[in-house]
Amino acid sequence: MRGRTPSRLVAFFAALAACLTLGACGGGGSTVSTKLVSDAVSTTSNGGAFRIAISGSFRIPQLNRPIPLNGSGIVDPRTRSGKVTVDMSSLSGLLGGQLGQTAGGALKIDEVFAQHVIYMKAPFYARFLPKGKSWLRLDIQQFGRKFGINVDQLTQFSGGDPRQTLDQLRAVSGDVKKVGSGTVRGVPTTHYRATVDLNRYPKRLPAAQRASAEQSVKRLIQLTHISKIPEDLWIDSQKRVRRIRLVYSFQPANASKGQKVSFDETLDLYDFGVRESIAAPPASQTVDFTSLLSQLSQGRGLGRTGP
Repeated sequence: MRGRTPSRLVAFFAALAACLTLGACGGGGSTVSTKLVSDAVSTTSNGGAFRIAISGSFRIPQLNRPIPLNGSGIVDPRTRSGKVTVDMSSLSGLLGGQLGQTAGGALKIDEVFAQHVIYMKAPFYARFLPKGKSWLRLDIQQFGRKFGINVDQLTQFSGGDPRQTLDQLRAVSGDVKKVGSGTVRGVPTTHYRATVDLNRYPKRLPAAQRASAEQSVKRLIQLTHISKIPEDLWIDSQKRVRRIRLVYSFQPANASKGQKVSFDETLDLYDFGVRESIAAPPASQTVDFTSLLSQLSQGRGLGRTGP
């Protein structure tokens, strides 16, 4: 058991990284004010819950090939809650079935977001959880304090939380280009291209949050060596964001030369005003991720019995 722990941890983190990745392409066109983008973010965020659809791919050096990413869910910006299901079947195949699969070979990862807590459920996680537990509970503020990083702010730019994909557009800087027109899920839209400046984001937050955000952004830039991210967005006639697309890559600070992490992801927003319950799983079915990580890193079993 003890000897197998490192490889299981690698697979575990590969699955966790996969389920925490969500997220536009790029010149030309007329220039418009960045206020157009910030106004669209406000209108979209204040309009109640909406459905989301995620598509695209990501690549990490260890796997050296694009990993398809698809999912769907609901986000309510006003209550800072949401839920999403991500299909990661292709990742399970690449890792030789280590992640566990449901009938038919599918690997579904369910996530529920409630304020600063994320709940995660997947067949792969089950083997690490005590009997009777089916959900991982990650308090991103608690986790961040333990490891010296404000994860809540970092996820603004890592795509880890679909609730915050809109918020990162508040950090748009420089010229915003009008690229043309397009249709998103049957709705006419205008296509714009912009650049999100990570250094600009803390200035858009309430004063009490700025110092923490500045530290997190600084750390993120150190890890990725990038401070600006290009994004494309599609806005409808009611000034609502209908689609966000993000394409970028970076070389992690500890990676060998030429080894990069890359993202090509699209987030569609639709069915504005939808009403559907977003409930966190019962506490009796959850286990704290930070505690679980500590036990796994020490090679300790969790006392799980049964399948």
